[in-house]
Amino acid sequence: MNKPSCLITSPAIRLISISRLRRAALGSTMTTALATLLAALLATTVHAQIYRGMRPDPANANQPQVANTALGLGVRDADVVLTPAGIALPNNPDTGTPQGTSVVTANPCELPAFTRPAGNNWNGTGNANLNVWVMDQNNLPGTLQVQAAPVAGSPNHAVISTAGVGLTLPNFRAAVASTQAQWAIEPPPANACP
Repeated sequence: MNKPSCLITSPAIRLISISRLRRAALGSTMTTALATLLAALLATTVHAQIYRGMRPDPANANQPQVANTALGLGVRDADVVLTPAGIALPNNPDTGTPQGTSVVTANPCELPAFTRPAGNNWNGTGNANLNVWVMDQNNLPGTLQVQAAPVAGSPNHAVISTAGVGLTLPNFRAAVASTQAQWAIEPPPANACP
């Protein structure tokens, strides 16, 4: 009995049925290769890391401090432009650019120097009390997302922004703060940051 095969495509992750006729046209080698690729894709979980320089929480040095500042886990007023209804959308309503809490992906050395501690190969200008923190972006709640927002000198700059229809600023801040326990201190790099 021939059951239809399915192929998953991205980014919308649609299921496309491959009929017996199409399988025959592809040939058994191609069908096997597609099935192997599909199995590998389904077995692979992408763990994209995000990095942010922050102060430790005074009550628990193993977590970042929740604060709506440049060196805290939060959302500064300057980080978002709200709609007239007071909603923080994923993108700035005036410019269309992503907005939210700054992070970097892929390379923590791209964090601004003031958010990296001096010494220990971080080569930052921040004080010794700062840490570079890392979190798997898959740990973000469903109300948040990471959006690429490259800037000069930091092609991997991104922002933690609201997802979908947005959130009020207090709810956006609460959602970002809810990730506090998900962050871990990133060890200094083996090679010094530039």
